[in-house]
Amino acid sequence: MSKASTAKVRGGTRTTVPSTRQRLVQAVIDIVRGDGLGALTTVEITRRAGIAQPGFYKHFPNVDACLEEATKQVLDGMRETYNAMRRRIRNRTDLDEVAAHFEAVLDTVHVDRPFNELITRYRRDPSPLGKAIRESEGRVTHDFVEDLWAELRRAGMRPEHRGEVELLSELLLGSVGACVERVIDGRDTDRQKLARELAAFMIAGTRGVLGRLFEEDGRRRAPKQRKTQ
Repeated sequence: MSKASTAKVRGGTRTTVPSTRQRLVQAVIDIVRGDGLGALTTVEITRRAGIAQPGFYKHFPNVDACLEEATKQVLDGMRETYNAMRRRIRNRTDLDEVAAHFEAVLDTVHVDRPFNELITRYRRDPSPLGKAIRESEGRVTHDFVEDLWAELRRAGMRPEHRGEVELLSELLLGSVGACVERVIDGRDTDRQKLARELAAFMIAGTRGVLGRLFEEDGRRRAPKQRKTQ
């Protein structure tokens, strides 16, 4: 079912308006961000969506199903934000520049703290919500690996390094995740400092690992010198 529908307005032009299903999903997002999970009821969701309470069940079997869809949409937005940030810092080695982009991501995490707490809490849960979270995180990892690998292959990296690049990608993403959790649980309130430390780690780690791999490739390509008598 589509997230929006079209309706006629004055002058014969058409405008996009949210579907009833999407209004329910947006209501859940707003409630979680403003009042927390405990405030989620079909009565409150439908009140904010502007429909009668029985109408909820035409679109979702229960609140958990609506919450799952809302979380997927929030995660999709986070994925787009992260991918955009990753494209902006590609091949960047200036610490201040990279740190500024990471700080923007951590600021977004802080603003959307309720959903990030939800994601952290249910990440390993066997429920459909937990599965949706893991699938979304898997897509983020896939995006990162494929983008980095394509760039490295264009630069001449040998195919046998694919496994090492995948490991590097997971380690780098893990460092981002660790910083996100520090913001969520309040261990780090100085997001500017945290972003700078994260940027320094990412730059140094990437340089170190990729430099070693390219060096290995260079040694393999170098012609063997003949022994002189």
